[in-house]
Amino acid sequence: MPAVDYEGADSVNNRSVIRFLVAGMVALIVATPAFADIKAYNAAITSGDVKQAAVEAKGVWATWNQARPDTALIAREFGYITYVAGDFAATRDFGLFLQTKGPTLATPDDQPAVSAVVLAAANFRLKADGRTRSELFKVLQQRQATPNIDRLSMLAAEALYVHDLDKGEYRNTAESAEIAFDLISRDRGALTVRSLNARSISAISRFVSKRGRNDFFPIADAHDAIIDALNVTSDPAQRDDLIDLKFFLQAWAHSAEAYLYAAGQISAVSAQRFESRELKTPDHAIFPISTSADIRCDMDFEKNTLKYPRSAAFQGLVGTVIVKMDVNHEGRITQSQVLASVPAEGFAESVMKFLDTARFVRTKDAEPGCMMFAPAMIYTFSFNIE
Repeated sequence: MPAVDYEGADSVNNRSVIRFLVAGMVALIVATPAFADIKAYNAAITSGDVKQAAVEAKGVWATWNQARPDTALIAREFGYITYVAGDFAATRDFGLFLQTKGPTLATPDDQPAVSAVVLAAANFRLKADGRTRSELFKVLQQRQATPNIDRLSMLAAEALYVHDLDKGEYRNTAESAEIAFDLISRDRGALTVRSLNARSISAISRFVSKRGRNDFFPIADAHDAIIDALNVTSDPAQRDDLIDLKFFLQAWAHSAEAYLYAAGQISAVSAQRFESRELKTPDHAIFPISTSADIRCDMDFEKNTLKYPRSAAFQGLVGTVIVKMDVNHEGRITQSQVLASVPAEGFAESVMKFLDTARFVRTKDAEPGCMMFAPAMIYTFSFNIE
């Protein structure tokens, strides 16, 4: 399974993402008394310099009047900004303050479930092991049970499921990614791709770990949610991300269904349920085709010498590689691009090597006068993993 593109605390480099993450901090700190470091802090926040903002936050905190009614709130926000900056030791200090002093402040901490994430997230990022993983998961479950939005919990949940996925612990990944999806999706619209990514990883991980008949449908549902988002987005960058995710889920849905059929888990009775569960298609074609299907030839490869890869990690599953290719009038492939390769990105290598010299020919059932010319043709390769 490919790694997740995770913009977490140690890799936040997209300025628009940084501004989104810290946007709520400016008004909060501007409203406080004129401490010497606050002007510098605000300047760092406004410019998107998160690391400098974390430095300034520690300076502000050093002279902070802890009798103020917003002390717990400020400690949480500074814990958050230091986390985003990757200063997890400082985040831990703010978390320890909230744990030990929060209940007895002049104005007690009124969001202990959120505050608990500060310490657990910092400990996990400082040393990810079984103990800190278990503690963060427990704290995030408790946070999930409380309403409202806080972005540190979102980032912590992302970090947890990415860790689980990297370890190949798919049962854990299914659970932690589900929490991440729930927390991130509360911020409707702003983090659509990240929330759908978490939902996708949860569904896929559940299938990989359980491989049951009913585990196909959450994958199909996640795919269709991506199509719904794709149909309404007007952001070109978000559209590109959603298209990538759409083909990733399309490939997984294909692999899951093929596996279930091969494993004999789909009976004659249940087959109708699967056959009727067609994946949604976008309102507008992702890759417009200039040669319509009714005049395009039925084609197959002249010589299929493709050798598929083996994988001990995914043995027994079905691999799927989806490729977009341009085919000329002679059946030669002039351009090709991998759209998805599951359960591992590396599975596409043998496919692309094969396509370097492959050629299409008309099948015996091809209509007379049909055209082989097929720009932007989508072709799906599927194989049992040994």
